[in-house]
Amino acid sequence: MVPLPPDPDELGPYRIERRLGQGGMGTVYDAVDTTLDRHVALKLITPERADDPDFRLRFGREARAQAALDSPHVVQVFAHGEVGGRLYIASQLVPDGDLGGWLRRGALPADLAVRVVAQVADGLAEAHRVGVVHRDVKPSNVLLRKRGPDVVALLADFGIADRIGGAAPAEDVQALARLLETVLPGRRTRTVRRVLHAALAGEPSAAEVRDALAA
Repeated sequence: MVPLPPDPDELGPYRIERRLGQGGMGTVYDAVDTTLDRHVALKLITPERADDPDFRLRFGREARAQAALDSPHVVQVFAHGEVGGRLYIASQLVPDGDLGGWLRRGALPADLAVRVVAQVADGLAEAHRVGVVHRDVKPSNVLLRKRGPDVVALLADFGIADRIGGAAPAEDVQALARLLETVLPGRRTRTVRRVLHAALAGEPSAAEVRDALAA
């Protein structure tokens, strides 16, 4: 196994505070943008992968796909570039963990579970509006932010996103249905059962799922 490179102290204008996690696309850090004096989530790929044209393409595609979206339920991308051979994406830091982590600590209240999925559907509706299919909707890619008594869900990680034509929005809608099954495994209202049945078949749009769950 190739050892991981040491965590850098800084990259361009970013001062790196701590490692948040590592996945298939690279390592994510809590960093400070010293130009604007704000915390960001800074995703880096390893130096050896920076020379892989396919990996570079995938990394850049994630940045462009997310940057094209304008939704309160999609993680914002602030910058994308390369410093000293290190590719990076600087994006909104969502501090309260992901849905997968929340579920490992216990089931969500039913009303919160429905609201979270409706918010993810809202983010997907915006993605589909501009022609982007996420293709990887799952609990670990749903980040949660506490705002007083409220919880806001934000869709993250467009690393394997595709343009409509290469992939179908129905793929995301079916994933949304599986997400709904995961967060609400017990008793479901008639509305939720109806939405779930239709979404598993990929029939409604993400916007229709959002509107039905929010009703």
